[in-house]
Parts: sequence; structure tokens; C-alpha cells
Amino acid sequence: MFVVALPLLCMGLGRLLEQVPGMRSERSEQQFAKYQFWREHADEVDVVFVGSSRFYRGIDPAAFDRSLAERGRPVRSFNFGLPGMWFHELAYTVDWILDREPERLRWVFIELQEIDPEFQSNRLTHRTVNYHDPAVTWLACRTTLAADRPLLGRLDEVRAHLLHLGYKLGNVGQGLSALEALLGRAPEPAPRDFDGFVSLDEEERDQARREEEGENPRPRERVEGPPDELFLTVVRDLVARVRAAGAEPILVVGPLAGRWPALEHAQRDGSLPNVLAYNDPRRLPQLYQRRYLHDRGHLNAAGASVFAGLLADDLDRLLRERGE
Repeated sequence: MFVVALPLLCMGLGRLLEQVPGMRSERSEQQFAKYQFWREHADEVDVVFVGSSRFYRGIDPAAFDRSLAERGRPVRSFNFGLPGMWFHELAYTVDWILDREPERLRWVFIELQEIDPEFQSNRLTHRTVNYHDPAVTWLACRTTLAADRPLLGRLDEVRAHLLHLGYKLGNVGQGLSALEALLGRAPEPAPRDFDGFVSLDEEERDQARREEEGENPRPRERVEGPPDELFLTVVRDLVARVRAAGAEPILVVGPLAGRWPALEHAQRDGSLPNVLAYNDPRRLPQLYQRRYLHDRGHLNAAGASVFAGLLADDLDRLLRERGE
């Protein structure tokens, strides 16, 4: 009797604690589905896309695969984008994907973002605590302290990052999740044909979810000149980790991301490898036609298909330049 009553008591207590700020255990349905799929089917994927909702809603894997197959390069791709995935979570997600040691993974498309997203929203959620492992917390503190913003605000963000690391290491808020997993039904197996992509056309109700989980960072006023050394160091470290896992990184500046002079400089002088930029409407007017836009920050389903085709074209070009 006691063995049965104790878990139920703990679950009830957990429900009460979830009402206390900082003790909640919010879940992200998109994140859960993608992590589950990758655990079960990672060895079946050749290409993965990691980024914010500009990737999640903007790259159609079926169109990408079809475009490469027409060039004699059959692949299977998977969209690991998530709404509001800023750079620190992106770095964690890339490492998590690689830690599974996927057998077939050859290319990782990474959305290039500012390495210093201001940490003011989505604090103390399950998803945010989840990515604050020691490596990412150290990265977040470095990039925050080096930022050109008011000192008090930066110190508050560092404090918040360290608090999240404490929650992560102490498993705060995880007891309820563990009990629900123990007493609830096991999750259904992930569908083999799941590709991680749902356009905003298909799911208009996602607007409320994006507002809850946080929008993509708005493009800041970016100055002319090359990238600073910290940016180059952080991105090169990420590139090195992908290559050490046997895959090749493709660094992408997506459409609607705004002009980024530093990345234009890096693309010209080769200070970063495999940089593909799609943020210039003068060079790629087809991506900026109204019929391909859902809103100011996202492509619609037709635009996601066009963008995926351009990514496939550029990957094919890179491979041909290497004689593959």
C-alpha cells in the first residue's frame, strides 16, 4: 500500500509545485517528437537541419530530398528546427544529435545566428533548463559577458544562466516527469516517415505557441567589418565538433534574417567554411516574393519548398567542386 501511495503523493505534490514559478516542467511537443525520432531512427538520416523556426517552418525535407535525387544523389533529410531556438540551445542540440553517433549522417545544416541572444524570455521552463549543461552554460556566460550591452543586464543574464545550470544538475522539476513516465503509458514509436517539418500554412494555430516559446531573435543593427574573434572561435569550435563526428557542417544565413556584413566578409575571405547566405533579396528575389512569405520572418509552404531546392542546389555544387 505504501509503495503505491508514495508515488501518488509525490505526483500530487509535484502538481502543486508546478504552480510555483521556477518549479514548472513545461514540455515542447515539437522537441519531444524530434528527440524521440532521433533516438529511434538517427541511423536512417543523411542530412539534418538545425535552427530556429526559420528552419523548422522554412525547409521542406521532402523537397530537398527530391531535388537531390533528381541530381543522382539520393538522401534522407530531417528537420530538427524548433520555434525560438537561439544560439545556445542550437549548440546544445547539435551536440546532442552527434552524441547519438548516427551511422549515415553526412551533412549538418546549421542556422548561423548571433552568439549573444539576450536571455530575457522563457526562463525556468523545462526546455530552457534542459539545454543548460556545463558546456553550454560556460558558452552562454562567455558570450554574454563579452557583449556590448549594459553591464547590469549582462550580469543578470549570467546569474540566470548559472541558476539554470543548477536546476539542470540538481534535476529540479524532473521528479514529476519521471513519475509520469513511470506510471503513464509508454510513448508511441516515432513514425519512420516523420521528417520534422510542419509549415505555418498547415498549422496556423502555431502562432500562439510561437508567442509562448519565444520568437526568433530580431536582427540587430549590424555594423560593417569582419566577425569578431569570439564569434569566429565559437563557430569554429562547433564546426570542429561536427567534423570530429564524421559529418560536414554547412553554415546557413537564412532568408528574412536581415543583412549581416560580418558574415558577408567571412564568406568572401573564407574565415568560416561552407557559408551559404540567402538573406539578400537582390540576389535571390524569388525567395522574397509575397506568394512565398507567411509573415515578415517566415516562409510559407511554397517558400519552404523553394528554399529547400536552393539548399539542395548549393550542396550539389559544393560536392561537385570537391569532385564528389
